[in-house]
Amino acid sequence: MIEPLQDNVIVEPMDESKLPPSHITLPERARDDVRFGWVRFVGPNVLVLKPGNRVILPTWNDDKLEVSGKKYIVLAEKNISVRISE
Repeated sequence: MIEPLQDNVIVEPMDESKLPPSHITLPERARDDVRFGWVRFVGPNVLVLKPGNRVILPTWNDDKLEVSGKKYIVLAEKNISVRISE
């Protein structure tokens, strides 16, 4: 089991080719850089995000890890600026 500490979240990147159609329209220049993911685990000091939230990831990601064949990204909650609600 993996457990983020402090205000960190662990996000599983989404395969963007499998994204459902959305009402979100991104500018052409932003489409190449945008990546989406699912929040899977949250640290004890995370205030807003919950497991299961869909988020837009920043274009840079410091910590990447793989556990049991699944890829994850670890970052501080403050570095995620968009949560997508349906």
